[in-house]
Amino acid sequence: MDAPDRTGSRGVHCGEREDQPVRRLVLALSGHVSREIVRHFEIFPALRSRGLSVKRTVEVLADIAVFQYDRRPP
Repeated sequence: MDAPDRTGSRGVHCGEREDQPVRRLVLALSGHVSREIVRHFEIFPALRSRGLSVKRTVEVLADIAVFQYDRRPP
């Protein structure tokens, strides 16, 4: 009998290492003070260069009201 999959309850997506959500938030919030707004242009290059998901990081930052989507259309 297989053990139940509990990764979804911890916010870990299929194919993602368990420490990646924490890594993304550490990268996104490093250098910021409490309640300071994090902008898309600040986090996108750092996360993307490490192959980390920007989408989920943005969702979490938006949920805690510290994200500003400032991306300009091409």
